[in-house]
Amino acid sequence: TIKIFFNNSIGTDGDCTAVTPVSRSVSSKTSVYRTALEALFDGPTADEKILGLTTSLPSAVRLKSVAADGSGMVFADFSRSLERGVAGSCRVAGIRAQIEETLKQFPEVRGVTIAEEGRTEGILQP
Repeated sequence: TIKIFFNNSIGTDGDCTAVTPVSRSVSSKTSVYRTALEALFDGPTADEKILGLTTSLPSAVRLKSVAADGSGMVFADFSRSLERGVAGSCRVAGIRAQIEETLKQFPEVRGVTIAEEGRTEGILQP
């Protein structure tokens, strides 16, 4: 069982980075980081949507690679669609919060670097 984090549209007083964890049972032969992010791409279930959970991630986004180094930093590289059509600082903050909190649930993760097609500079900046 892992957690994935969705934006919460209810009771957050407009905090764009407010995320709520939900549990997912997964069985994976690949990296737990990849499995968690791919579960995040699936979005909230119908019942979770009723509870006000949403995703800020673009529907076409895909994970190219994810890896951790020995110091606990995780590098997650996404397809070019990560920022395509994404406007507004609130949505950008929501995407960043979903990805970071989903990866930071693992105790060995100390930080997260988000990339798009290998580029890290200016990614998900408001």
